[in-house]
Amino acid sequence: MLVKETENIVGYLYQIEIENTGHITNTYVIKDKVTTKLAVIDPAFDGKNIKRIIKELGELECVIITHSHADHIAGLAELVNDTNAKVYIHPLDKEGLWNERFNEEKVVGTKVLPIEEKSIREVEENDKIELGNTTLFVMHTPGHTQGSMVVYIEKENILFAGDTIFKNSYGRTDLITGSTEAMGKSLDKLFNKFHNIEVYPGHGEIFELINSKRRIKMLFAFK
Repeated sequence: MLVKETENIVGYLYQIEIENTGHITNTYVIKDKVTTKLAVIDPAFDGKNIKRIIKELGELECVIITHSHADHIAGLAELVNDTNAKVYIHPLDKEGLWNERFNEEKVVGTKVLPIEEKSIREVEENDKIELGNTTLFVMHTPGHTQGSMVVYIEKENILFAGDTIFKNSYGRTDLITGSTEAMGKSLDKLFNKFHNIEVYPGHGEIFELINSKRRIKMLFAFK
């Protein structure tokens, strides 16, 4: 589904159900218009179908993982193995690419297949991911997991938030490597940096940050 188009990029959202469980995860595809290069953000279950879709859109350049829970990476191996696509992830979440304890396979109810080590690129706070003529900036936002991150395209004023924030809520902190204290700091960092930005979360609907800030702050205060 087309959700964003500017003179520079085209953005698509695919809401993918995890193995008929009713668990829906958002997978995003960003296309740089000048080069037709593509980035996939959080390839959920059904990597073969994602691969089929993007073949019609352009050339897969990279995959960005906001955090390595199974519902966000179950389609990764089918999507990138046997390609030259780079996989960007924070080093603190890298182990979740193959360790079922860290990626919560049993909680999610799906299997994560291994990817080739040569594909992986570690990114940290303030790093940049280049997609043709489009630049995505990395922010480390631990709390949901220790290596959770968000990425944003400054010139388009859009933020891909993974499971750090949702419309009127924030990511759970009770899973392995989660931290309520770290989440509080990450929320403060996001809210201090962005007065308003269009947010594309890992689950649920796209929203404007300015309309959700107060609610999220109140929820966290009364946790």
